[in-house]
Amino acid sequence: MLMDSDQKLIDDLPEVIRAKVDFSESLGLLTGQGWDAEPLPDGYLPEFVEIYANGADDTCLMIQDGRLAYIDPDFLGDRTTSTFVLVIDEIPRYVQVHGELILDTLGGCLLPDILLSPAAQMSCLLKALKQ
Repeated sequence: MLMDSDQKLIDDLPEVIRAKVDFSESLGLLTGQGWDAEPLPDGYLPEFVEIYANGADDTCLMIQDGRLAYIDPDFLGDRTTSTFVLVIDEIPRYVQVHGELILDTLGGCLLPDILLSPAAQMSCLLKALKQ
């Protein structure tokens, strides 16, 4: 059950957009949270990047200060996704549903190169191989 303020974010979306995200409360909420955000300025380098995919309620990938902080091993093996949400510094900036762009306020954002330690690389590889 959503809080009233969260439900209002979804209810305030244009009807055509709301219809495209109504199959997932979390997707609707993420879209609503980013809907009125201004595009990021040219050269903006985020501190925190999160990816949500396939209507997931949980983060699939997280980058903090250019370092991979978390990756869901299932996300590594999944080459296609029905939904994709990119959250930049805690504000949803990009939402794609079934290949259709719903929200894009990335503006001039530069996505960071990811620094990954050898130990983290090996851990990701081993998790992917176990699948």
